[in-house]
Amino acid sequence: MNINLPLQTYLSQRSCDIFKKWERFMMQSVDFWLTDSIWHTQQHSARVMFYNLILADRLQLDSNQCEQLATCSVFHDTRRLDEGLDKGHGLRAAKYYKTSCLKHGLLYNDTVAYIMAYHDQDDNEAQASFKSELQDPEKALYLYKIFKDADALDRYRLGSGALNVNFLRNEQSLDLIELAQYLNDV
Repeated sequence: MNINLPLQTYLSQRSCDIFKKWERFMMQSVDFWLTDSIWHTQQHSARVMFYNLILADRLQLDSNQCEQLATCSVFHDTRRLDEGLDKGHGLRAAKYYKTSCLKHGLLYNDTVAYIMAYHDQDDNEAQASFKSELQDPEKALYLYKIFKDADALDRYRLGSGALNVNFLRNEQSLDLIELAQYLNDV
C-alpha cells in the first residue's frame, strides 16, 4: 500500500519505521470482515496511522505511545459489519486485537484496546470508562483524542464536506487538513 508521498517528508525516522512495520503486519496478518468495503479499508487504516504518527511526532510522544497509536490504526475498523455508524465495531475490533496478540505474539495493551473499543462511542462515555477502568486514564484519554482526530481527518475520503473541523480535539490536527484533503483527492 502506498501513501503516494515520501514518508520521511512528514515523519521522523522512528515513525517511518513504526509505520512500515505495522503496515506490513496489517497486509500480512490482519483480517478485515467487510471485504467489499470502499470506505473502511486497509488504505483508510494506513492513512489513519500516517496522521497519528505525524501528530505523535509533532506532540513529541514517546515510542511506546507511537506504537499504541499505530496498533489502534491497524485494528480499529477490522470488525465492521456495515459502512454506517455500526456502533459496537470498536469493541469487536478490540476483541480481535486481543486474539491477534495471542496468535502473533504481540504485547497486549489495555490502553490500545480501550481506545479501539470506544472510538465509535461518545467521548463522554469513553472518558467515564477510561477513568473507572484504566490505570492511567489521563494518558489514555490523551491518546484517544489524538486517535479520534486522525480517524476523523480521513473522513475526507467520504467527500469534501464530510469533516466538521470544529469537532477536532487537538490544535495540531488543524494543520493536517490540507494533507488529508490531498491524500483523499478533495
